[in-house]
Amino acid sequence: MKPAAIPLGRYTLGERLGVGGMGEVYLAIQTGLGGFEKPLALKLLLPHLAEKPQTVERFLAEAQVAAKMNHVNVAQIFDVGTEHGRYFIAMELVRGVPLSMLIKALKLAKRQLPADVISYIARSVCDGLHHAHSLGVVHRDVTPHNVMVSVDGAVKLTDFGIARVDGAARPGRVEGKAAYIAPELVLGGSFDHRSDLFSLGVSLYQLATLESPFHRGDDSSSLQAVTRELWTPLAVMRPDLEGPLAQAIERASAKDPEARFADARAMRDAVPPPHADSADHLSQLVTALCSKALEELEARTQVLGTLAGTGSASGPRSGTVSLPAAEARRAGWFWASAAAAAAGLFAMGAWWLWPVSVPPPAPAAAAAAPVVVEEAKTAAPTAGPAQPAEESGVAEAPSRPRRAPARAAGTGYLTINAVPWAEVRVDGKLVGETPIARYPLEADGKTHQVELRNPETRRQVKRAVKVADGQHTFVKADLK
Repeated sequence: MKPAAIPLGRYTLGERLGVGGMGEVYLAIQTGLGGFEKPLALKLLLPHLAEKPQTVERFLAEAQVAAKMNHVNVAQIFDVGTEHGRYFIAMELVRGVPLSMLIKALKLAKRQLPADVISYIARSVCDGLHHAHSLGVVHRDVTPHNVMVSVDGAVKLTDFGIARVDGAARPGRVEGKAAYIAPELVLGGSFDHRSDLFSLGVSLYQLATLESPFHRGDDSSSLQAVTRELWTPLAVMRPDLEGPLAQAIERASAKDPEARFADARAMRDAVPPPHADSADHLSQLVTALCSKALEELEARTQVLGTLAGTGSASGPRSGTVSLPAAEARRAGWFWASAAAAAAGLFAMGAWWLWPVSVPPPAPAAAAAAPVVVEEAKTAAPTAGPAQPAEESGVAEAPSRPRRAPARAAGTGYLTINAVPWAEVRVDGKLVGETPIARYPLEADGKTHQVELRNPETRRQVKRAVKVADGQHTFVKADLK
C-alpha cells in the first residue's frame, strides 16, 4: 500500500501516531523554499470539536503553556494555527524513545541502568522542571511516559497538556497517571511545584528498580497506594546506588510536601554529579536497546520526506484530514510507542488513561472500596460542576447521589472504549476512534445510539444510552 502523505498547508502529514478524545497526532514534514524539510509532530484538534469554543480554547491553551518554555530539557513548540478549519500544534519530534520504553527494554534485557546515568537523567529533568516552575507552570504529569531520551543522549520533558499555572485543585477531579500523582492532588488539596517533585521521585525509583512502586491492578488501588503505602527502600532494591542519590529520590517522594525539597533546583543539587560521559552512555543504551523503534521512525520519516519533496502527497488540501483506519494502525506495536516519541504530544499520555475512582481520605488501616463501572451504566454524580469536554486522564471523585431541583437540561458525558479499538458513531455521527473521553451530550432525557465498529475484525456493537446532567456514562465493547 502506498505510504500516507496528506498535504495540510505547508505541512505534509504521514502516519497517524495516535488519537484520543480531543486530538490526533501525525508524523509530519514541514517544507519550504530550496528543498527545506523539517520532521515534526503535528497535533490536530478533532473535526467535531472545532465547533466547540471551550474545547478550542483548551486546545490552544496547551500550546500557550508550552510556548513559554525555552530550555534544552523541554521539548519545543514550533507553530500554532489553523488550516482549512483544522486547529493544529506543530511540535518537536525527538529522535529517541520515552523513558517508559527504555525501562521496558532494560527489563527485557535483564539489565539495570547505571547510577551515573540515573543521576544524569534526574538532574536534566530537574533543570527542565525548574525552568517551568520559574514561569509559574506546574506540570502535574511527570512520568516515564513524558520524559524523552534521544539517540544523542538528550533528556527532554514533554506533555504539558494538563499543566496549570495556579495551585487550585478542581474539586472532585484528579488529572494524571494514577501511580505517579502526588498525594495532595489525590486528596483534593492545594498543590504547587513540589507535586512535580513527588512524581519525578516515583519515576526515578522506577528507573532505578524497573518496577513502578505504586502501580496496582487498577487505578483506584494505585491511588490508595500513593496516599497510604511506602515502597521498599532503594537501599534494599539497589544497594549499589550512592547514598546521596537514593536519599534524593526518597526525599522527593515524601508523602508530605513539606518534607520534600523546596524546589527542583535544590533537588538537582542534592543529586550526585554524573560522570562526564553519562550522556554518551545514555545514547549508547538507547541506540542498542531500542534500535527497532528508532529504525522504524527514521524510515517512516525518510519516506514521508521523499513524498513531500517530490510532490507525491495526495489527498485534499482542505477539509477533514483522515487516514484509513487499517493503514493508520498497520505499524502495530511500534506506533503505539512512537506516539510518545513525538515529543511534546500534549496529553498523549493522558489520552490512554481512563477515569479512575479516587479513594476518600481515611486512616491508613482502612481500605476504600473500589468503584465498579459496568457497561453502559451511568456513574454517580461528581462532586464538582459539569465540565466541558476534555481529554481523558481525569478522575472523578465519587460523591453521594442527591436529588437536584428541577432545571433546564444540562450536559452529560460519554466515555467510550473498545478492545482492540473501534470507530465510534453517536446518533449516526462519526465522532472519532476509541478511546474517547468525556464526549458531551445534551442531558435532555432522550435515548442516544452509540455504535462501535472495528473495520479490521468486522465486528460491531450498538448501545442505547441516556445521559444525565453532570454524570458520566461508560460504554465498553469487546470487538476481537
